[in-house]
Amino acid sequence: MKQLYLHIGYPKTGTTSLQRFFSLNEEKFLKNKIVYPRTGRIGDAHYGVSFSLGLGNYDRSSLDPDRLKSELIEEIKNRPWEKIIISSEYFITARQPDDIKRYYESFRNLIGDFEIFIIVYLRRHDGIFESGFTQSEKTSLSPPWDPDINSYTLHAICSSDVPYDYLQTLHRWQNTFGKTNLLVRPLEKKQNIPDLYGDFLKTIQCEDDNYFRPVNQNQSIDWGTVLALRFARKLSLDKPTTNYVCSELIKEGARLQSNEKYFSPAMRLAIIKKYLPSYFQIARNFIPRKDGILFEESLPKLNDEWEPPLTPSKSKISERIIQILANRN
Repeated sequence: MKQLYLHIGYPKTGTTSLQRFFSLNEEKFLKNKIVYPRTGRIGDAHYGVSFSLGLGNYDRSSLDPDRLKSELIEEIKNRPWEKIIISSEYFITARQPDDIKRYYESFRNLIGDFEIFIIVYLRRHDGIFESGFTQSEKTSLSPPWDPDINSYTLHAICSSDVPYDYLQTLHRWQNTFGKTNLLVRPLEKKQNIPDLYGDFLKTIQCEDDNYFRPVNQNQSIDWGTVLALRFARKLSLDKPTTNYVCSELIKEGARLQSNEKYFSPAMRLAIIKKYLPSYFQIARNFIPRKDGILFEESLPKLNDEWEPPLTPSKSKISERIIQILANRN
């Protein structure tokens, strides 16, 4: 039977890189009867589809959900396909996956029968919060958390639209699509062989036909850049200038290739221990693995060496922003 694969995230699990991979290989995919539809894409992801389903913060006044759905169906009908991939990390925010299931099941009368599979990548929580912190600092104009990883993590756990209780989320999707149709993959280099892209291809039972690999997407920024962005957004600059300064700061921050660790070993261990029982259940019930090991990376130790990131002075931050403005002129 034909398959529709709905890639739902999580955010900060290589989702942007995978979406770029799908777009880069669109033509090669078609030769193997794999369709990554153009309809509903904003950039490389199917944000238009998820937005039309009410998922994500987006002004939907410019969207025509019925028209988008009709165009998506028409595109699929006009292509020879065995597998379809739809990807948006906003799908993970759905509190009622039943709505998503009804949306795609309504395609059947028009494109023929198919089976729906859900693909979700999970990352150990200390890593997903650490990466999410710098990403959110890049994109949030007025973050509701303090410029501090612990404040951000508290916000993510308590107030975010993203459901970070993995086990509860998986049960919700399982109840809608069935356990055998829920494909759960840990995000870890040692488990994603030969790489994340190859891991995804294996998950959809597709051979790696020398598909193009994208360059690193959505790179993290360093602590100095986090603070510089906060500083720049509070300056009395016009909006275009603020956007320019922030864009240049982010480019500089990405070039630095920071390996800074924001969590102390104690905090990192506390976060992991909070979710460790759920990791065991996920590994046993969804992978499945009898040993209950979801992530193979060793647990941190309280006496691990760690230095908090260095905080630049306001003078240094100001100097950096002045240099950016000078180069613009």
